[in-house]
Amino acid sequence: MRDAPSEAVYPDWWSDAPMVVYSFLESYDWAGKTLVAFCTSGGSGFGRSLDRLPDSAPGATILDGLHVSGSSAADSGDRVTEWIAGLGL
Repeated sequence: MRDAPSEAVYPDWWSDAPMVVYSFLESYDWAGKTLVAFCTSGGSGFGRSLDRLPDSAPGATILDGLHVSGSSAADSGDRVTEWIAGLGL
């Protein structure tokens, strides 16, 4: 049985994930694990976070993430469901 993927769910703060996200990721052994990013923001997207995740989770396979703008979050249920289904998990 394979391990279930882990999700990194966070708000974008000034074009980056909060430091606590990186600190949390750095405290685990990610070798052979899968990580999926989900980010909300006021519109800046993932910013630098997708570029920084591999440094904080070395050895992880990082799948395509999803960004949801805060202004459309309430109406994004179908989009999130389709994204999850498309990951093939």
